[in-house]
Amino acid sequence: MQWRQNTANKLKLWGDALRNAISRMPVEAIDIVLWFQSLEKLFEQLQVPVELQAVLMRPYLRDKAKFLLSRVDLDKSTD
Repeated sequence: MQWRQNTANKLKLWGDALRNAISRMPVEAIDIVLWFQSLEKLFEQLQVPVELQAVLMRPYLRDKAKFLLSRVDLDKSTD
């Protein structure tokens, strides 16, 4: 239980910190590649814990990407 609470606190903290730094996933395919590259650089610069990165980016994904991600195995969707 303590682990969940600690993870939830970290997600809240990082989510708040990134809210104004991450833009919504673009529609155009070429822009999506650049978006992911920018997101990776941002996570690296801010030293966002690797285990939180996939969860933190989900709110910024397009609906189609969220749908596809929901169909992926849970262990793979967090990577």
